Amino acid sequence: MRRVYFGSNVFHCQSKRFEENMSIICTDGRIEALVRGRVQPAPDMEFVDISGKWTIPGLVNVHEHQTYKRLVGPLFGPGGSFFQVTEAELTMRAVRSALYALRHGVTTVFEAGARGDVPFAMRRSIEKGFFPGPRMYIAGAALSITGGHGCELCHEVDTPDEMRRQVRLAFKQGVDGIKLLASEEPVAESNAYGEPVIAELSEEMIRAAVEEAHRVHRRVFIHGMGVEQLTRSIRGGVDVIHHGAFLNREMARQMREQGITLVPTLSSYRLTAHPRFARGETWSREHRALWPAFDAAVQAALEEGVSIAIGTDSVGDFRHEMQMLHRRGMTREDCLVAATWGGAKAIGADRIVGSIEAGKSADLAVLNQNPLDDLAALNSMALVVREGVPYQPETLRLPALSGEQAFVEAFALTEEWM
Repeated sequence: MRRVYFGSNVFHCQSKRFEENMSIICTDGRIEALVRGRVQPAPDMEFVDISGKWTIPGLVNVHEHQTYKRLVGPLFGPGGSFFQVTEAELTMRAVRSALYALRHGVTTVFEAGARGDVPFAMRRSIEKGFFPGPRMYIAGAALSITGGHGCELCHEVDTPDEMRRQVRLAFKQGVDGIKLLASEEPVAESNAYGEPVIAELSEEMIRAAVEEAHRVHRRVFIHGMGVEQLTRSIRGGVDVIHHGAFLNREMARQMREQGITLVPTLSSYRLTAHPRFARGETWSREHRALWPAFDAAVQAALEEGVSIAIGTDSVGDFRHEMQMLHRRGMTREDCLVAATWGGAKAIGADRIVGSIEAGKSADLAVLNQNPLDDLAALNSMALVVREGVPYQPETLRLPALSGEQAFVEAFALTEEWM
């Protein structure tokens, strides 16, 4: 079946402009051609009228945690949320997260760390069409040092040789990329740079992971904050830095020169401190202390021309993230590129997704309003297309999981919550 989505304004990532009155011809889930104006009907064609709407590539979330999305309550320790939720419940949450993402135009995600088989089962189930969801690239369980940041959810490694072995085992298991947890923060006592951060992964261990991943043409994504850990990460040759708090212009320049992408996750580190998540006053106060360092990192990255992609982590909202980056100096055009083509390049999927071009997957987000006038237009989703198949956003829900403890819905796009 060939589907023709006709009549809309189509965003072109290279020119950062919309082209008017375009028809997108899709065959077997791929974009066959883009044609200005109407297409001559044929017996095997199905026409979908999106006249006057604004079509952008399907959004790409470079830092997602489907199973842990917006857990309520303290996270760690014997009574923490991470350890009070069974794998069966995590699976239901992951399905809910997948539907939520797709409903808001996210057609590709990098699942940046989850324990057990859930992400692998999710990827298989979505690929087989058991339920709709974004295309999944997965890291499996992340890697940390013994007792390090997020170690409860990780494989623990303490030497370069242990790192190499665990990276190889991860690829044997079927992951698409490697996620390293490299720094612990916020902590009570500041380091030599005056940062509430502990650097945990050595440059040698990072380099070992990078060498093993690059040997099989895969990428390394690292959770890193603080001057010391960011310096090790850049020297170690990682491909993507998540968070990046305390990044300065010199390090940002090195990132640009080496082609390292930054995924700031501003919205997650803001909203994790929100009372709605009930994580306690200490958690809230300590995370608030990181906010200026995140803002300064984004400023440094923008000034030095670092590639930026969009990631939400376990709390943030994709649309909210774009709004926050825009308020910190990114143009709306660059925000759209970061959310699509930039994300696809960050995960090594830009030959498949990230732009509306012949030969790529027919992943589209169709909006009722122009996002270049106001990014709040992303809240006007009219249609989501995943591999050529159209979905009405309101149908992508699991009403049975509507309680706040099951899933905290998005905050208003105008709310930054200071």
